[in-house]
Amino acid sequence: MKKGIIFIQDCGTFPYDLLVVAGVAYKDVMSYCREKHVQKNVMKWLRSNKDNFNLEQAAAKGRLLYYEGDGAGVVLLHAFRDTWEMWEVLMHELHHYVNFLSRHVGLEVEIEAQASLQEYLFRSIRRKLQGIDKETTMEVVVTKKDTGK
Repeated sequence: MKKGIIFIQDCGTFPYDLLVVAGVAYKDVMSYCREKHVQKNVMKWLRSNKDNFNLEQAAAKGRLLYYEGDGAGVVLLHAFRDTWEMWEVLMHELHHYVNFLSRHVGLEVEIEAQASLQEYLFRSIRRKLQGIDKETTMEVVVTKKDTGK
């Protein structure tokens, strides 16, 4: 059995949330979101994106799902490994999120604000994935057969 990690990451001074999912099956993501009382419109959006949760099927290293409706996002990662490749994938997906969010709030030309947000998100998420900041991290047991289908 492998353990996955899932948590909701705040966006600092921006009133938006980013769901971080590392090696957690879709059904467990939905259970977690119901437990955290995620808004109905976001739950509906997550259900409509069910097929995008399977990284193995897409041969993807990671993926960002972005909800244009309200700035919410999901960073999907494989099961956590403390490797440079994992951090590079996280930085790549966070860049997409910061880009989308900047357009959503009208900060396309505010390069320093974008850089600060990406730095904040990366540092906060890294510390949670590494177990340094544990208060908001939830681990979910995932079996080898349960790949998010």
